[in-house]
Amino acid sequence: MPVTVYRFDAKTFAEGLETHQVGKESVKIYNLARTIADCFKFGNKIGLDVAIEALRLARRRKRVLRNSSKPNSTPFQQVLQQYAIERFLYRVAGGCAADQLPV
Repeated sequence: MPVTVYRFDAKTFAEGLETHQVGKESVKIYNLARTIADCFKFGNKIGLDVAIEALRLARRRKRVLRNSSKPNSTPFQQVLQQYAIERFLYRVAGGCAADQLPV
């Protein structure tokens, strides 16, 4: 699988980077706004259709998550964080090195 390396200055790299606790480990994940911005920034490499679909998906997910936080009075930010961690773990588990992960 080919790998492309991009270099960013420290300020650009840190913008939108959040640290989340997954068990005892700290995991750095870009927030939703940064992810969408990067999709449009690299639209010529991934395709503008992918960036637009990412924006649509983010709007739908946000609406669903906001509605799911209301019934039990869970703060929306907490629901969003749990969703992000679950999606991250789901994607990692389905990757090419999934059989090497300690779960």
